[in-house]
Amino acid sequence: MEDKLFLAKAKKIIGHFRLSVESHLATSPDKQRLLQLADGVLLTLSNQTRVNNKILIEMEKFYQSTSMIIGLSLSDSKCIYSSWREYDAFHFEYVKPNLKVYGNTFLI
Repeated sequence: MEDKLFLAKAKKIIGHFRLSVESHLATSPDKQRLLQLADGVLLTLSNQTRVNNKILIEMEKFYQSTSMIIGLSLSDSKCIYSSWREYDAFHFEYVKPNLKVYGNTFLI
C-alpha cells in the first residue's frame, strides 16, 4: 500500500474510533485516556508524509495501550468495540508486518 493511502486509511479508521468513543462512552478516566491516545496518534499521522518505522512504532504504542483499556473495561459498548476491531484488523494487516523493532521489547 502506498504511503498516502496508508496514512489516509489509518487516519480515517482511528478518527472513526475516536468519534465512537467520544459519542458512546460516558465521561470517565478511560474515555479521557482513549481520546488522548487517539489524538496523539492522529497528530503524529497528520504530520507525516511518508510511512517510516517511527510512525509504525507510534501506531504500535497506540494499539498496545488502547487494547489494554478496551479489554479491561469496554466489553459492553458494541459500537466502540466494533470500531476498535476495524482498527485491529488494519493494524495486523498493515502495521505489524512492516514494523521493525530492534532490541528487547516489552508491553508498553
